[in-house]
Amino acid sequence: MDSKRKVVVICPYGIGNLVMAYPALKALREGFPNVTIDYVSLLPATTSMLSETSRFQGLFDGLHEIRMPVNPGTAIRSIRGVLSLRQKRYDLSILLFPTLSFHYNLLSFLIGARKRLGFRYPDDRISNLAWLNTLLLDVREGIHDVEQNLGIIRLAGIPPLEDSVVSLADGVSGVKRQPVIGFHTGCKRGYEYKQWDNDNFARVIEYLRARAPAFRIRMFFGPDEVVKKEWFKERLGAEGIEYLSGLSLGKTCELISDCPIFVSNDSGLMHLAVFTGCEHVIAVAGPSDERRTGPYHPGARVVAADIPCRPCSHGYLLSTRKLRCREKEPMRCLASVTPEMVIKEIGRAMDEYSSASSLRSIF
Repeated sequence: MDSKRKVVVICPYGIGNLVMAYPALKALREGFPNVTIDYVSLLPATTSMLSETSRFQGLFDGLHEIRMPVNPGTAIRSIRGVLSLRQKRYDLSILLFPTLSFHYNLLSFLIGARKRLGFRYPDDRISNLAWLNTLLLDVREGIHDVEQNLGIIRLAGIPPLEDSVVSLADGVSGVKRQPVIGFHTGCKRGYEYKQWDNDNFARVIEYLRARAPAFRIRMFFGPDEVVKKEWFKERLGAEGIEYLSGLSLGKTCELISDCPIFVSNDSGLMHLAVFTGCEHVIAVAGPSDERRTGPYHPGARVVAADIPCRPCSHGYLLSTRKLRCREKEPMRCLASVTPEMVIKEIGRAMDEYSSASSLRSIF
């Protein structure tokens, strides 16, 4: 592509989605080293991730934040932001996966790039506005978000990458790991249905504290998880456990990177654990589809129950954007995951953790 050309990338909504776009963003920069590449962030958290994380810095030239969907408090700022971007006269806009809501396609159209790349869902409908793009990539069911995003940049002229070089932890090496097991027991607001029961997490931690005292427990809590944090403090006490909240994104990444083992629901911090180089990420999955949003790492483990109706919230279709559990026993998929199942996977991770050799026999 001509060095005078300009590309704008509309980043996905959420930290986890942004992390899963990293290989595509890196490949785009390497494929167009002299082209101006700007990013549009739709959320303050993703703006922080892009601006504060060294591995994203250098992949883009300009960073803009536009709040979408627009609400009365952000309308004027968003309109001004779109008008400012239109003046840049981009040659190409790229929507990253997923684009389950119409406002992604609308924003790309309003920015006014001559060529607009987006996604077409199998059950696409006119109201999703995908037709506003000039070139569409069909969403492929059964593949990971990392691969969906690599597919869209291939439409921009970036050659396919070999599987061996696609990694979320690319460039992370030489980090000294402490005997710490990280836990994230929460999830982004609005996605509470992904959360394994607090009591189950507590039982796992109680077992580890009794049987593997050489390992410290490090628990991470988001700004909306104050009540959850206090529940665990009352249940588990302070011995051998760090309760962390109110941290900057950079500090959160630093502390997660110290953990050789990280146990989590399907959440943004689960993906951050992979991104920061945790060797053993253990995800508890209920309605989520690990084929699409599971931890993208060869050493990762997904603990899920063998329930015929799962996964039901996978996002390969517009109709599965929101959870609609039709079971007589709601969320049976999560309730059927036992503490013993998770403890077993942690034990396997410990067996592979070289400095924990003296603890192998406890499991």
